[in-house]
Amino acid sequence: MNTKINLAYQSENLSKSMTVILNGAMTQAQANQISDSLTMDHCLICSQVGLPSPLEAALNAGEIDSVTEYDHAWTRLEDWAATVPLVEDLHTTQNATINLSPEELADAMLNQRWNLLREIERLGIPEFDLEQLPQNLLEFADHGPATHLQGADQGAHTQ
Repeated sequence: MNTKINLAYQSENLSKSMTVILNGAMTQAQANQISDSLTMDHCLICSQVGLPSPLEAALNAGEIDSVTEYDHAWTRLEDWAATVPLVEDLHTTQNATINLSPEELADAMLNQRWNLLREIERLGIPEFDLEQLPQNLLEFADHGPATHLQGADQGAHTQ
């Protein structure tokens, strides 16, 4: 028995999904451990835990010519998007497509501190040019989220 995981990448430059099959059956404890290690958006940096990257697969297959400033380093684990999956739903009798076990993936993620800058440099993603953004987006970035977060933070402390 092996484990099927669906990876998804989405940017202005590319939308790509891919399936990988890990060597061995994942346990529910491993699925929970992976869930605890993902970002809030259920994302990870594939190369830092031994998974293939949909972005790099698209580059290697010639689906895109190069990365742009609109690309990023994050890949979503689709099976974890709504909740921690039941491992029975991930199990498959298909042959493994990568030499990585669920235990190795869970262990790698447990100890991972996502190094975004290293991955951006490795992929050659150019810096985003803020001067190209419309002014209203820059104003929102300067005032919108901070105002929202301050209000949420104040509410959390007034109980």
